Amino acid sequence: MKYALEESYQENIKEFVIITDSIPIKKKKEVVRKTIQKTLKETINKNIKYRIYHHKSMAHYNLQIADYCNWAIFKKWESGENLFYNKIKNSVRSEFNIFQWGQKRYY
Repeated sequence: MKYALEESYQENIKEFVIITDSIPIKKKKEVVRKTIQKTLKETINKNIKYRIYHHKSMAHYNLQIADYCNWAIFKKWESGENLFYNKIKNSVRSEFNIFQWGQKRYY
């Protein structure tokens, strides 16, 4: 999120709307919400308002688009299959492996 919310992109923004997939376990939902809030407070201008929503991805077309884009990039990196990536590549600002440095393994 810190990369997507760089200060240089905040100039004319009055509000951020963050939408995640619904999280069925209340405890995990609260952890995700607090983590997002903490990151926003550390990253965005204090004058910018924000709202956080949790919607079911099957009912929210923007979440479906985000899933498709992530899947297309995954296919490119994992198997070198570019068919789906080529359909979105003009809309991709950048790609980088956030896990390439460090010693922790994530599953």
